Amino acid sequence: MHMSKLGAAAAALAIVVGLPLAASATLQEDAYIAARDKYLKRFDKADINDAMQKEMDRALVDLQDKVAAVIGPVALKGGDTKPHNNLDTLSSGDDTFGHLDGLAFGPPGNERMTLVSTDGLLKNWLAHHKTWWGKGEAQMPQTAAGALKTEGFYTQAIGFDAAFQFYAELPVAKPASASFAVSYLYVTAQDIGPWKPPRSL
Repeated sequence: MHMSKLGAAAAALAIVVGLPLAASATLQEDAYIAARDKYLKRFDKADINDAMQKEMDRALVDLQDKVAAVIGPVALKGGDTKPHNNLDTLSSGDDTFGHLDGLAFGPPGNERMTLVSTDGLLKNWLAHHKTWWGKGEAQMPQTAAGALKTEGFYTQAIGFDAAFQFYAELPVAKPASASFAVSYLYVTAQDIGPWKPPRSL
């Protein structure tokens, strides 16, 4: 699964393309998820002092290496080609806890970034985020096609300190190798909208 975002801090064009996943990646995905969950248990209730933060940073580097092995080579045209871990914390006390497992290219946040993950990792993430916001809130759809058409997916999977709000759905041609493709113009905000994107976009 490739997800690209183009735009400014307040608004961006989000394009998500679902790609088929090779069955041979399943064992690697399971090993990655087991390692990630072990780290999550280690840091979930920990007091994140300086020493613990350094340990968590090392864990995030280790997980980046593991998820890179799962995903395999990534060829991007244009933009930043150096990946970083889309997980930026393993502590549930942090606002950005719970991002989608994968490699991110470009600056972290709600601006210009490309995220690469796999169908298996996305399926695991969706299962754990079905009731992420608790009872009484909308549940996360359990299919990629359904989830990627919700604002909650982007807020939880890649958001930084603000909620995603759709402004308009844009037409996009589906690549022949993709299972689906969606494109949105969105804004991010910490208040109740709706909001309009900047005119510069």
